[in-house]
Amino acid sequence: MIKLAGYQTEYLLDQSPMKGMVKSRRVGGSEVVALEACLRATGYDLGTGMLDPAGGVNQYVISASQRQSEGVLKTTRKHLHDMELVLSRAQAAVRMILAEGLPVTPSVVAAVLAVPDVGQVEPMSPGLRKIGIAIREEKNHAQLVADVRADRIVLTNGREIYAFPANPDTLRGEAGDVTLDEFGVMPQGEEIWTAALPITNATWACKEGYRMRVIGTPRGDGSMFYRLAKTEEGEQFSWHFVDIYRAIADGFPINVEKERARIGSHDGFLQEYCCMFLSSGARYIDESILTPCEYDDSNEETMDMIDRAVLAPEHPAQLYGGMDVAESPTGDYSALEGVFKIGDHYWVRPGAWADRGVSFTTQESIVEQELTDYGMRRICIDKTGVGSGMVQSLVKKWHARVEPVHFTNDIKEEMITTVKGLLQEGRLHIPKSAHDLKRDLLLLRRIMTISGNTRFDVERSKVGKGHGDRAWALALAVHAAEAPTVVGGAVWRKRGRAGAKPTQAQKPVSRTSARPRP
Repeated sequence: MIKLAGYQTEYLLDQSPMKGMVKSRRVGGSEVVALEACLRATGYDLGTGMLDPAGGVNQYVISASQRQSEGVLKTTRKHLHDMELVLSRAQAAVRMILAEGLPVTPSVVAAVLAVPDVGQVEPMSPGLRKIGIAIREEKNHAQLVADVRADRIVLTNGREIYAFPANPDTLRGEAGDVTLDEFGVMPQGEEIWTAALPITNATWACKEGYRMRVIGTPRGDGSMFYRLAKTEEGEQFSWHFVDIYRAIADGFPINVEKERARIGSHDGFLQEYCCMFLSSGARYIDESILTPCEYDDSNEETMDMIDRAVLAPEHPAQLYGGMDVAESPTGDYSALEGVFKIGDHYWVRPGAWADRGVSFTTQESIVEQELTDYGMRRICIDKTGVGSGMVQSLVKKWHARVEPVHFTNDIKEEMITTVKGLLQEGRLHIPKSAHDLKRDLLLLRRIMTISGNTRFDVERSKVGKGHGDRAWALALAVHAAEAPTVVGGAVWRKRGRAGAKPTQAQKPVSRTSARPRP
């Protein structure tokens, strides 16, 4: 049986009538498509672990190409074979347990099926252990599959699993669950979508019990998949967002650097592995100026250079900060970025803080921690809207070390233009690990309004994170560093490292922990 990663299990357990997944390449999306088709067609309930012989609904999996359709059928057949074996063993376990005169409970059946694995750890009667060993020798398969054809698998319960390449004409007149697989690259996406809806009898409530699924990898911002994932057209869907970093965190075996080398293009990697719907024509900051400015924050020599600059006895590097403020648990993120100014270069501090739903009291304490424990020379904070009260409180206490900034369109343009200029000059350096920050910078758009004015913004996403909050926090930090007005000393903690000893005024602070935590 397939070993599922956390996000795959989460997706399968989601029983929403309308469900979608925006995913990285090579993270097992086809596996969950095929497995869910098997479960729904056979009437298997993941919640109870029971198979309803009279249950199940027809499955229609629409793929972007003939080759992909054939792959879906092949994977589906494998899953059905594994299910037949598991069901056979479960049925045999129940028969044997009953023959022993023992109660048939889920825990007893599970323990028997786990022999010798669990049986070696948990106490078990010789009779149950004997049953478990016998189950391992079970050769007879339960019969789920009645027939396999070129475009479908027919089950013994009369249900069918279809796999078609994208063609609107093949969908008409059918009824059942529909999965649009690799919808991001599907030709005639809008026509396929229009033809697929009647199959589910889709009144958006799906009162007949049929379900709609869309799954795919981003490919530009002009597709039907983009419209469903990023606009109000898809608000009926329950969305799952799985980039390569989420997959790794959930235990999926994939090598980031290998995949980065495989795709070749940094822009392509951001789109197809980081799940960004990119449109290069509208982008304000392009990968061509961002990529050369990345620095490897896992490299000891690079980090030692920053340490030495910060701890220099004369003219030490100074830490400046910027904060974009929010409070809603479902809206934008609060984000804080720090930059070290070393000569005329700016080095973005690794380990930025960003979170949503954090109280203003906690955010205020985070800023105060930066100003005291971490020696931040100056911080600029967005005072627009909800955060104005917090900013006023900080200014009253810290005076000129906290600068409120009212985010007008003109101020935003000035600040982000400065950021872009520093990147073009190679004087602003961004940690390679700062994936969210780089994403926000690349998703920044310069928009011309109806009145002819320029506006900078980042398009909101139901499946992404925030509203460019980290990009604006960085712009505020650079603004703070561009015109410092306060005398102060930033410190950068060295713990267990060789190098210059800090002065009394420069009380050491761990560089790895030199970032705010709520």
